Amino acid sequence: MMKLHQYIIALLFTFLYACGGSSDNETNSSPEQQSKMAWEEFSSGNYDDALAGFNQALEKDSTLIEAISGKGWVLILLDDLQSAEQVLSIDPAKMTDDMTAGLAFIYNAIGDYQNSIDYSLTLLLNPNWVFTYDPNIDHTDIRLVLAQDYISIGDFENAKITFLVIEPTFEADITTAEGQLLLLQAIEAKNPGLNSN
Repeated sequence: MMKLHQYIIALLFTFLYACGGSSDNETNSSPEQQSKMAWEEFSSGNYDDALAGFNQALEKDSTLIEAISGKGWVLILLDDLQSAEQVLSIDPAKMTDDMTAGLAFIYNAIGDYQNSIDYSLTLLLNPNWVFTYDPNIDHTDIRLVLAQDYISIGDFENAKITFLVIEPTFEADITTAEGQLLLLQAIEAKNPGLNSN
């Protein structure tokens, strides 16, 4: 009787192990599938789960661009900008527009305005850019960041030129302190930030 009991328990464990032993199907998924599932979590606002998914995908394939981009963007939205910068700073030849945008946002947020300008201008070579995983983030946001960058380095002329693409009816004499303040306020009014999208 004791042997039968041990046999049933062994059979039960074998069955459970064969069924996966865990409900985590992701461990058997390809890195591309894991990255896709992580982007779905990202789009749903589940950033911690998305980060875990991107990390799992990158453990299997550390060169998977979509997972690198996703991890960088999750880290931006989790406000871990230093880590996000490290993740997204790859060979420029492999960089996607979404990654370039992420770096423009990061450099703006940390006050490295010249790098933010450089990445923004590079991205705006595609003047109709839209973030692949959130259509509420697009070239308009990049132009606002670029205008902020220009103001931050005291280049009000380029700030106004950039802002006029978004708001062609804006008028202010930027040679005066009052006009510069109006420009800054107009830009800030149009730029609620990434987390509010």
